[in-house]
Amino acid sequence: MGTSSDEGMPGAFPGLVRQLIPGANDSTIATLESLYEPLSQPERLAWDWSTDVFFQCNAYNLANAYGDRAKRYIMSVPPATHGLDGNRT
Repeated sequence: MGTSSDEGMPGAFPGLVRQLIPGANDSTIATLESLYEPLSQPERLAWDWSTDVFFQCNAYNLANAYGDRAKRYIMSVPPATHGLDGNRT
């Protein structure tokens, strides 16, 4: 698993989304894309999407779960992407 490609944005955005959400229809993808402000660098769409789904999701949910007991989130399990910090049994 590596970082997301930023080539061909925004046209390649549907393919990037469908890697994680295979059932995403065109309406879903349009809604997701609309959440990101128009960018002067098209590549930022891939960068911002990848940050949100791979890293920010962990930090957001842990902050909500622990409230004032959490000050920051550091993910140190390589490659440090979504879901890899969960307890594995």
